Amino acid sequence: ANGGVRIYVPGYGDMMPSTSNAFVLAAAMKKYKIQPVYDIWICGSAGEEGKGNLAGMKQLYGFDQKAGTGSNPLNFVANFGLEGGGVVNFLGSYRFEMKFKAPSPRPDGPSAPAAMAAAIALIADVKTPSELRPGAPRTTYTVGRASCEPPPSPNAAVPSCSLEVDMRSPKKETLDEIRHTIEPMFRAGVTAENARLGRKDGSSEGISLELVWYGLRPAYNAESVDNVAIHAGLQSGIQLGALKDVVVGTGSGSLNDNVPANTGIPT
Repeated sequence: ANGGVRIYVPGYGDMMPSTSNAFVLAAAMKKYKIQPVYDIWICGSAGEEGKGNLAGMKQLYGFDQKAGTGSNPLNFVANFGLEGGGVVNFLGSYRFEMKFKAPSPRPDGPSAPAAMAAAIALIADVKTPSELRPGAPRTTYTVGRASCEPPPSPNAAVPSCSLEVDMRSPKKETLDEIRHTIEPMFRAGVTAENARLGRKDGSSEGISLELVWYGLRPAYNAESVDNVAIHAGLQSGIQLGALKDVVVGTGSGSLNDNVPANTGIPT
């Protein structure tokens, strides 16, 4: 109604205040003719949550999912995330989706829901590094969405079921440890269901598994908080009177900022 520009971007529902603030920031810098020492890029990136897998930030910072590192092709010297709020440590996560497929619609054959349920039961008994060892970084996992394709008729077997699992930890080492514990259990659920009916894994008569590792949110733990981004953030808070006690938090966030921090850019 007021001649504004409407922009359609996936995954921006909870980021609209920060996005509009970015435009206000750009307008204020232009109005008051602020001349920074370095160029300032004001960027909006899409695909932060879920299967978006931080796509926008990974593109911006040249992050390769297979290598697990960024290359910073645009040579950014500092990163300030408008969704943050002073977080300097970043919680990493791995996300998997697996699809259990039944060999036929016969109701007396191996069951995709049973294979999925067997995998969930095995995963539920897993002890995390922080449960096994005092002082280990807090590590968690969750069995997320589970869904099944409807059968072609009331007496037919379910053709397939899908399951998503999320694992989180503030350090790569413990994240890898929980992954190596849980990942074999996806296959173990298939093996248990096939064995129940005397079917072999990999045969045309057994349940098959399609496993997709789609989510990598890289972890980062700051060894030092003495960098330009943190100093700038603290100074701005002091100047505005927003900080009475100057303290850098030790908790971890899970944000777009995981990518630049892990890439080695002050964030």
